[in-house]
Amino acid sequence: VFVLLSLNFMCFVVIGVSYGAVVTTTRKSTNRVTMNNTDKTATKINAKLHRITIWIIFTDFVCWVPFIIVCCFHHLDIFDATDWYSFFSLLVLPINSVINPILYDRSLQ
Repeated sequence: VFVLLSLNFMCFVVIGVSYGAVVTTTRKSTNRVTMNNTDKTATKINAKLHRITIWIIFTDFVCWVPFIIVCCFHHLDIFDATDWYSFFSLLVLPINSVINPILYDRSLQ
């Protein structure tokens, strides 16, 4: 069980690092485009992309990390988290699944 929880957390870390790479790449690209250009449209679009990306990472963190922590506590017999599993699976994790498409949609507007 602990191996699966560790794998779950590592997946979250990989997702966070991947989004960080997207932000870094777009920032470098925008800097190259706007270096000789006075139009700040690309900078505004890049700033919006960064805000959306930060919100996506934040919502993933808020939804998944508490679940992983509760599972670890249960696995280590710190407390019985049996009742918490339904709370996370029926409420918290679906909220994350709903929020992400909304955030992606906002990034396209």
